[in-house]
Amino acid sequence: MFSAIKLFLSSLLLLIVWSTDIVEISAFLLNDPVRRQIIRGPFYYERRKVLAKTTTTTTSTSTETLPLQNYTPDEDSVLLLSVSEATRILGEFDGDVAQFAKEENIGMGGGVSASIYYTTLTEDALKRIAQAVCVLVNQANQEREEDYTSSGRVKLGICAEDCMEALGVLKSWVPSLKLPRGLLHGMDVDGVPIDTTSFGPAYIKYNTGGAMTFSEMRRMGLGLDSIWKPGDAVLEGYDGDFRGVHINVELKDGVFRQYGVLPLNLFDYIDL
Repeated sequence: MFSAIKLFLSSLLLLIVWSTDIVEISAFLLNDPVRRQIIRGPFYYERRKVLAKTTTTTTSTSTETLPLQNYTPDEDSVLLLSVSEATRILGEFDGDVAQFAKEENIGMGGGVSASIYYTTLTEDALKRIAQAVCVLVNQANQEREEDYTSSGRVKLGICAEDCMEALGVLKSWVPSLKLPRGLLHGMDVDGVPIDTTSFGPAYIKYNTGGAMTFSEMRRMGLGLDSIWKPGDAVLEGYDGDFRGVHINVELKDGVFRQYGVLPLNLFDYIDL
């Protein structure tokens, strides 16, 4: 009986965090380095060991290999970023992450290396990347308002150490980017609340388009009444080594824009 109550309360906490602005879990998770360590699992400390190694090896890397490393943006120019400039900045970042992951090749698919790449960048470069994300998503939001069916879809893939961190990141990114907020699926299995304390690494898929395929609905045992609405998200287990956010932005110009992995706490670097 006690175990069932514990499961129910842990799941209820996650739902409350996602549905209300009163509980600022994102501040708890993302802005306090001491508490971040408390909630991290063993993988966190392994990544820190890797970071100590890669920090030593990257100090001799030229700025040509890391083009954003020493970039210091003019404060006014940040506010005037165009869609093409934002696309270029994020494209460079995405390419650099892939190269860094290939060279270091730590973790499944270079996931550990990719996840810590951002720590090699300056705070100004990270600020520039955050601004670029805001510019593209703002353009998508405008296009979605004009014609919801043809463009403006934004998709997020959040890879985190556990359920609470994943949800904290979702709660940080969605309002920061002024994205719609919907329902969070995957909090129970056949009506039984999941045990969030032993869930392990988590993945949250978010979509402004609200499109869940029929195969996904069948896999999750959902009926037609569960077809995704704008801003819905789904929580799943995750066995990969990436920790960060993948983002895909669809604009009417048809350019493919998918970038990652971006820092979980990306919006700590700018004032919104």
